[in-house]
Amino acid sequence: MPVLNYNFPFTMDQSRDMLDIRQIVVSLHPTLIGPTTSINGVFLGPFYYYFNVIPYFLSGGDPASLVYWNILWYSIAPLAIFFAFYKKDKILSLALSSIFLMSTAFFYSARYFWSANPMPYVTTFYFLSLLLFIFKRDKKSSFLSGLIAGLSMQFEAAFGILFFPFLLVYSLFKKIPLKTIFPSFVGFFITLIPQILFEFRHGFIMSKTFISEVSGKSQILGEKLSFLEAQVSHIKSFIEFGNGAFTISDFISRILLVFAIAYLIINFKKLNELRREVFLTAILFLFFGLIFYSWYLHPLKGWYLLGLRIPYFLILAVFITEISTLRNLLLKAAILGFFVFSFVNTFIIHSQYIPENESVRSGDKSNLRNEIEAIDWVYTKAQTQGFKAYNYIPSVYDFPYQYLYWWYGTNKYGYQPETVTYLDNVPEYIKDNDQFYTKKKSAGDDPLVFLIYEKDDERPERLKAWLGSFTHLCSTQKQDYSWGTTVELRKKCN
Repeated sequence: MPVLNYNFPFTMDQSRDMLDIRQIVVSLHPTLIGPTTSINGVFLGPFYYYFNVIPYFLSGGDPASLVYWNILWYSIAPLAIFFAFYKKDKILSLALSSIFLMSTAFFYSARYFWSANPMPYVTTFYFLSLLLFIFKRDKKSSFLSGLIAGLSMQFEAAFGILFFPFLLVYSLFKKIPLKTIFPSFVGFFITLIPQILFEFRHGFIMSKTFISEVSGKSQILGEKLSFLEAQVSHIKSFIEFGNGAFTISDFISRILLVFAIAYLIINFKKLNELRREVFLTAILFLFFGLIFYSWYLHPLKGWYLLGLRIPYFLILAVFITEISTLRNLLLKAAILGFFVFSFVNTFIIHSQYIPENESVRSGDKSNLRNEIEAIDWVYTKAQTQGFKAYNYIPSVYDFPYQYLYWWYGTNKYGYQPETVTYLDNVPEYIKDNDQFYTKKKSAGDDPLVFLIYEKDDERPERLKAWLGSFTHLCSTQKQDYSWGTTVELRKKCN
């Protein structure tokens, strides 16, 4: 309900992804790479794009379909947890799936689409596949765990990079034979094929960029920390992501987690096989992650660690399951009351995001509903005439409006502007863009020129210079929106 009527972000990241998926679906042009990473010039694999091809195709390119698709998978993950554990441990399956569904943290990343946002449910499937392999120890489950580990890297490489190494280390720790582990290498390698082909075609450009960054020759990720500073920073980041399971204060949440870990370590031998394996997998993954990141001398950005909550939730679920089986009715009632309390609080908190009525608007200029309103203003003032459209956003490339003129403008108004760009005579910045604009209407010799420009607090002089490119035209109508976007109609001056 909070995302109805396009109330979700549609920034440069989302619109760039929509333009790239458009290439795959509309022009049938497959890609070997996905979205760019924090290191410009290093790209994720293409799976995130192909993962979203289904909702894109079924909806005809509606951005909202990708949000609903994301929400759907956030609902599928706890179902997968429930049915994966149900036969062996009904209480654990109910506890863990309930924690997932009630997590306040997951509601935020479910409300809009972005390659990092699926990491909580992707990490869930990784742990389920890993546990399946540890218990079955056969080649099929080995291949599946390697495949999921590889595909996970194509959503958020900075966190997904942990998955396959941990799979190998943990498998060796569990004394699984190398010949049984080998299919996981095959599954993982398959996911790398598109990027390997891209590297061969482009002279290993991503490898060179990555090596340059980690060796300190470039500063794309910012200034490096000292080794000790980096470790302290990483530990703080890991502690912060221990919250989010319940609607309780951060302090109480951390105390609960520390108590849960201590209790399970003390009673480790008393745990049944499944609970022992779930706890061991989760706690070792956390330690492995800290060790793995020790070489990374930059702060861990928040979106790197969206999937980190899953091992914390596994630990809490095992703890709650264990104490709920104690022969103490008062304790059981307290646990049930705690879950009810958390559920009610979760519902109350997130119901606040539901708009009271149609008139309630976001104050974010990158909100899709606000961007669509700007497009509606343009077409309404054009009155079915052809026109030229110029757009300014702080990130320079006008991807959101490029996509919306093509998708929304065409579907609602039946035609496209003669020109859509941020400035005339600039290098091509959207591949084969002209082939998608098949319903252009000529603007004529005395064209209507529409400007959409967003407030730029960081570089106001750049916006001023951009507006200076249109001083030969006179403003005839103008609309200033409260969220910081201005739409303007300009014509030749009399």
